[in-house]
Amino acid sequence: MKLNGNVFNKFIQNIEAGHTIFREGDAGNQMFLIVEGDVEIRKKTTEKSTTTLATLKKGDFFGEMAMVERKPRSASAIALSTCRLLALDQNAFMALIEQNSDFAVRMIKVLATRLRRTNLLVEQVMGSDIQKQVFLGLGDYFNHTGSKSDLSANNGVVIEIDNFAKWASKHLGIPESSIPGAISGLLKRRVVHTVPGSDDETHIFIEKRIILRMQ
Repeated sequence: MKLNGNVFNKFIQNIEAGHTIFREGDAGNQMFLIVEGDVEIRKKTTEKSTTTLATLKKGDFFGEMAMVERKPRSASAIALSTCRLLALDQNAFMALIEQNSDFAVRMIKVLATRLRRTNLLVEQVMGSDIQKQVFLGLGDYFNHTGSKSDLSANNGVVIEIDNFAKWASKHLGIPESSIPGAISGLLKRRVVHTVPGSDDETHIFIEKRIILRMQ
């Protein structure tokens, strides 16, 4: 996306790595477009733990719903690296929409994708709350540790349950001992599968179509 001239330069913010851009519950009077850097979106699961909802990169935007609805932030945003952000209030946001059709189209597409992902998860995951958290966590786990080339080559991804359990315990706030039961429930409903052609019970297989819809 290209910005017209230097009109929006005054809205640029330079953020250091590790800085909290906003916290869950803060007033939402701005949205942000990533010009450079990486940002992680996190949500509280308990008083002492959080889950990573998304890792955003150059060209992505966040914080738009709280700004438009004038409601508190539903999650926190943390700079994973040194970032340059375009911070827009409602007036600047409307000006950008009017002046940059590419941005308007991209925003519509991203919001539509988020809605489709939410609908997919509601349809496919009808089990316990822990199973829902684990299912969402599997997608985040792949985004952090998986290889898209392996995904394409194998038409899916194989995940080691023990490694995922350690990651999920840290990022989702779910005790490691609860992970096998949640995985078992997902296997029974065929949301995830055993590894094709194997009796290995220490790994699970997630189809490519499911992983892609979780992006």
